[in-house]
Amino acid sequence: MKDEGIVVKILMPKEDNTAHDTFKTFYQVSKKLDSPNLPKFKTVDGQEVFNFKIKGKPFVQYGMEQLHPLKPGSLDEYVVWMLADLSAKQLNWDKALELFKKEDPKYSKLLAQNTSKVDEYKILYNTLRKLHKIGNSKGYGWDPHTENVMQRNDGTLVITDPWA
Repeated sequence: MKDEGIVVKILMPKEDNTAHDTFKTFYQVSKKLDSPNLPKFKTVDGQEVFNFKIKGKPFVQYGMEQLHPLKPGSLDEYVVWMLADLSAKQLNWDKALELFKKEDPKYSKLLAQNTSKVDEYKILYNTLRKLHKIGNSKGYGWDPHTENVMQRNDGTLVITDPWA
């Protein structure tokens, strides 16, 4: 729904409980956690969550803010890959940042040139750690990657679907 600035996420029939259950949990967690890195859910036809049927099969639709893909090869894209992996290890931020800087000199240099981004990445990392812990407790697979993290117009990285 481009004109309204809304993305509609439609999940397969409820018989496919894995996809629906993981995203439903993510929706609920996103509403509770206070993080700029979680999506804003929007109403579509007066509802954020809408159940409907196609040929008798139930589907669920969620309205979400419109976001943009990460630029391929960007520092943000690289950071998402690195922080998603590191967050699964539940390291504190200082240790994660130390490992991140050692991983690739090219991106370490970019990070040093963009010190204002470090605080943003710390918030993203801590949000990823919380989501990993929640998902792990429910038996969900960890799945944040550059198609499951997108950006707002202001550049904020937003996690859109962290669990498989």
